[in-house]
Amino acid sequence: MNEMTMRRRGLLAAVTGGMAVLAVVGAASLIHNAAGSPAASAPSAPSAPAAPPLGTCTFVDEPIPGGPRNVLTDGVLSDRGGKVYVVPGGHGFDVYQGGGAPRRVTVPPGLQAVYMAVDARGDVLGGDQYKPWIFRDGAFRELPLPAGTKEVREARMNERGDVAVLLGIGGPSGDLSAMKVAVWPAAMPPALTVYELPRATVTLGGISDDGMVAAAYKREVDGRAVSGAVAWLPDGTRRDLPTAGADTTMTDVNGDWIIGGSSRWNVRTGSLDQVTGILARKVDKFGRVFGEAPNLAPPHPAVWVNGTVTWLPTDPKRPLGMMGQISTDGTRITSVLQADNPPDPRPVVWTCA
Repeated sequence: MNEMTMRRRGLLAAVTGGMAVLAVVGAASLIHNAAGSPAASAPSAPSAPAAPPLGTCTFVDEPIPGGPRNVLTDGVLSDRGGKVYVVPGGHGFDVYQGGGAPRRVTVPPGLQAVYMAVDARGDVLGGDQYKPWIFRDGAFRELPLPAGTKEVREARMNERGDVAVLLGIGGPSGDLSAMKVAVWPAAMPPALTVYELPRATVTLGGISDDGMVAAAYKREVDGRAVSGAVAWLPDGTRRDLPTAGADTTMTDVNGDWIIGGSSRWNVRTGSLDQVTGILARKVDKFGRVFGEAPNLAPPHPAVWVNGTVTWLPTDPKRPLGMMGQISTDGTRITSVLQADNPPDPRPVVWTCA
């Protein structure tokens, strides 16, 4: 089940410049305590680079002929840029791409007609927890699972078609004993890469367009709840992320950025900062955060930029809406605007410049 579907169902029921860092540390070293000895200086926390302003945003109706389609209830998927749409129907789906006539695709027998994600090319990721598949270049292919896999817990796909999944691995007695993250690159046939995790409750944060994968975990150690967060860079290098005071409910990965609830990480600088005034859902490559303000009661589509929250313009008759997809650069945003009661949904796309 894809992340957006789960949320919908639930709702309907740079490090600073080296000279600056040295200046701060140098100043701190001159402070003395009451006894006259130099006071220990705390290391400076990494700083996140500032994001550029988003600009002015305007919206139009969702570009699906025969609409509007309610993505909150109809299972409609879009790619990150809101330009490719998948509309389920029967034992198959229609792909809307480039404003032309839809391409009808029938799911073959033996594969589940369940859809998780679509990329910028119109490739579709689908299936169930036992048999995930991808529709690419006009053909269906089952994704090969490593030995011992009991189930696929979560799945994500980036714009170029790389797939990341969270796997439940069975132990010698057949019980669920471990969680692993696996990545299939867009190249065919896919060459599987598996990343190890401790035995824990794991959340898959996502996969960026350049192939960085992030996950968070929670486990019990000596009776204490311990949280962890990790990113694997495109070359497979592992980075353990700071978690002190962090919300590790990860929901998106983009560029150097990872967003999780009220926390935002930058993998390049190692920074961790808090995002307030918005229920964060998505992040663009500049670190701008998108979600609902002030939260889900009621939800207003909004963007957080360098600590300032701005509501996106909406239809006066339908001022509410949950965040859908955002493009890599944050300039295209999808949502379904609705009134409080009755909802009267209106699927839209914002463009910002």
